[in-house]
Amino acid sequence: MDGTLDALDIFPPWAWLLLAGLFGSMWGSFANVVICRWPHARSIVWPASHCPSCGTPIAPWDNVPVLSFLLLRGRCRACGVTISWRYPVVELAVALLSASCFKTTVLAAGSLGWVGLVEYLVTFAFCWALVVIAFIDVATQLIPTSITAGVTALGLASHLVLPGGTPWDAALGMVLGFGVVVALGQGYRLFRGEVGMGLGDAHLLGMVGAVLGWRGALFTLVAGAVQGAVVQVTMFAADRTWREGPIPAWRRPVPFGPFLVLGALEHLVLADRLEPALQTIFPF
Repeated sequence: MDGTLDALDIFPPWAWLLLAGLFGSMWGSFANVVICRWPHARSIVWPASHCPSCGTPIAPWDNVPVLSFLLLRGRCRACGVTISWRYPVVELAVALLSASCFKTTVLAAGSLGWVGLVEYLVTFAFCWALVVIAFIDVATQLIPTSITAGVTALGLASHLVLPGGTPWDAALGMVLGFGVVVALGQGYRLFRGEVGMGLGDAHLLGMVGAVLGWRGALFTLVAGAVQGAVVQVTMFAADRTWREGPIPAWRRPVPFGPFLVLGALEHLVLADRLEPALQTIFPF
């Protein structure tokens, strides 16, 4: 038994998961900054966090992820304006994803060695980017390619550096993910004469392929398309105003990015169960 195993044994597994969750919640708070400022081309580092309504700087004790929202009852301490539910949801989601990533990498390896830690950090960065992209796409129907490019490079590098990495699978996943979406978008443009899926979706699926491989990219695309179709049909059936508005319901744009994000997260969480099935379907 080496020192790395002793280091992991300092705390019980639940304590490590709690620490990973707290670490994730802090990055969830930063995710909210990016989600709020990126669409307006504002700096994500300056000025410090402040109320978007009255401009009052947020004190450190009012900026504790999730907890401050609950203690303030969802309102700004200075002006009393309601704080969006998005803030605690993003913080909690990133915290849970961080704990899940730590469990499937470091705890699964049984060691605090560099391999498990790098796997955790890469997987967590991937999840963080997915959450940020989903919320930005919902609000703006835009996907920040600066984020997708960075995580794509990180995913490819991790497959080159980590033992057991599959760089060719990652490279093929990136090319296939990007190429399939571009091809589908161009096909829709030729058939309908208008834009279908944009380049942002292509960059997003390319990022997914660089991290999860080509099978992961295909699963993400199919799962995202199916779930997106179910949601759109449900909205069409349930909302008469949406159905009978000035623009035909079937032509109204629905951001596809969040459904790709959902498919990628499903693959990540269910990888142990999905990979044998995907390898059976795609044996090559």
